[in-house]
Amino acid sequence: NRTGRFALLSAGIASFVVLVCFGSRLPINVPHDFGGQYQRDPAVMISLQAKALIPKEAVFIHPIGFTELKFYGQRSSYVDYKVLVHTRAAMHRWHDRIQTIYGISWQQDLPSARRYEYADHNFRNLNSDDLSDLQKKGVTHVLTFSEVKLPLQELARNTDWVIYSIATIP
Repeated sequence: NRTGRFALLSAGIASFVVLVCFGSRLPINVPHDFGGQYQRDPAVMISLQAKALIPKEAVFIHPIGFTELKFYGQRSSYVDYKVLVHTRAAMHRWHDRIQTIYGISWQQDLPSARRYEYADHNFRNLNSDDLSDLQKKGVTHVLTFSEVKLPLQELARNTDWVIYSIATIP
């Protein structure tokens, strides 16, 4: 029994050391928020750039699963898919915004595994008219996939993400 506990403790310590020291080399895609590991994540890095370069009053739109901006960038989002809505009036506004930006609705029969894919496809295809309408509603910035090219002023970029200012829409 004592040998079993020692073996279990040793395996736990070894696993922790492997994850901390070699986690970025493992074939898993799980971000870690300790040590220097977060510094290698492009989503975290673009969020830190947003924090450094963009005023606190900014309001962003971003892909549906992009959660790093809230914590690392400390910037506001026009809509957050994962937010808990507490009032009926807020729920209607939230749902309208989800439909506008991601093109998804509670009425659609989308399997959960495809919902993010569908929403990201719609988000990638927002056009100048859509962005102009969002600007009128208070959105100031777009954080999107790096391959998305918009006719807007680019403020920051890395391998995976780019931030545009909507203020340059005529």
